[in-house]
Amino acid sequence: MSLSVLPTAPTTSATPSSGIRESVAALSARLLQVLAAAQEAGTRMDLDALATALGADVSAEEDGVRERGLRREDVRALVARLDGEGFVDASRMRLTLAGFAIAKSLPEKPTGLRLVR
Repeated sequence: MSLSVLPTAPTTSATPSSGIRESVAALSARLLQVLAAAQEAGTRMDLDALATALGADVSAEEDGVRERGLRREDVRALVARLDGEGFVDASRMRLTLAGFAIAKSLPEKPTGLRLVR
């Protein structure tokens, strides 16, 4: 099983640019690490706690303009995507064995991740 969270199709106007893909990969790695640390400590995380730990804006403000950055909705979408890949159990907000293994194999401070084809 490999961490295939990112699309492998060539970049076109319909697919995200490589900079966005790399930031999604880094965010995925960080998300796995945060959930692994919580799981090791025996604490449960909900979506708001996870979003806050990742530095996302968790305000419920839907009207108006928010500062551009990571949002709670982005974290939820990433959790759903990692759940589809089999790395996170989204209903329990816990890592699967594969997700835990990947999280523990990542360096403590993730450096810029790149796709290798």
